[in-house]
Amino acid sequence: MLTKIGTKLNWKSAIILGAMTALAAIATTDTARSFVLPKAVYAPFAPVTTKSQSQRIVGIYQGRFELTANASEREIRDRVRHFRASGFNTIVQSVWGNGCAMYASGVTKKLTGTAHCSHHFNPKAVAWTIDETRKQGMQFHAYFETGIKIDRDSPIYSLAVQRNWLLPEMDTSDPQHPRYILDVANPEVAEFYQSVVAEFLHKYSQVDAVQFDDYLSYSPNLLQTKSSAERERLVTNLTTFVNNLVTTTKRANPRVNFDVCHFNNYWAESVYGADLANWRVDRRYVEAYQDENFDREAAHASELNGIAIDQRQLYHLPAVLGNSPMNVFVFPIGVKPRVAAALFARQER
Repeated sequence: MLTKIGTKLNWKSAIILGAMTALAAIATTDTARSFVLPKAVYAPFAPVTTKSQSQRIVGIYQGRFELTANASEREIRDRVRHFRASGFNTIVQSVWGNGCAMYASGVTKKLTGTAHCSHHFNPKAVAWTIDETRKQGMQFHAYFETGIKIDRDSPIYSLAVQRNWLLPEMDTSDPQHPRYILDVANPEVAEFYQSVVAEFLHKYSQVDAVQFDDYLSYSPNLLQTKSSAERERLVTNLTTFVNNLVTTTKRANPRVNFDVCHFNNYWAESVYGADLANWRVDRRYVEAYQDENFDREAAHASELNGIAIDQRQLYHLPAVLGNSPMNVFVFPIGVKPRVAAALFARQER
């Protein structure tokens, strides 16, 4: 049936079908030690110029849990080839999240005694993914998931408590999964993140971009309890933290883009304390995971560098892809093959 339908598809519809097919494929893989961190990077920033793109990015996210179950080298490479055949030209692979690495990290080993996350995965998975993206002519974007937020399961949680790395208030935006917020004004926290990013880029030189998401922020319940002066201080601290990460990235590998996929401008700062306009990042993408305000989000994204949607919003792709040259990222959320099939059927109607 797909072959027959495929003969009628234009290039936009082909990407829609490819996204659905690829998303279905994802579902089938369903006591602190003392350490010394490198000197923090607090040098003045050089302006970062946004690089123009000769090709629209059509990317797909792979979260930490897509690397679990000790996937073999063949499985990982086959998945990359499948994404390429489905119409994607970029993989945004989670390499970090909840305070731990999805690769063998010397920085986290010094910190916690453990080199990587506790998930069952092959430590070579990231290297295999990068290598296959290169062979397929794709881009690899390193996704630093969960930003500055951790939960009790994080391998750095106990140390963070001991060393006063945490802000007093938690992020309760998701009542089912509240998270602790790291204090980015703490020099040790800043140095830790700079060390992790620098280590990753030195270890994996064939990376096209680093990407952080909306977890690089505070929370509404934290900011609403603060005075204007306290809010301004928190916002400034986060801006300094991010801009120092940009500097670290450029020093480690000048050709790598530092990108953020975050909330929209009109409430990112007022609600979450993210002063995106003063973040010296290379590219900014807008998360538009809610249909309620999608048109406004898409319009905002078209003024920046692109948009991220999830699997429930694939029917928006024809309109989004019409806004050239907007880059597009697809975020899978608990996808199963029958869900992807239902989405495809709805799109055909």
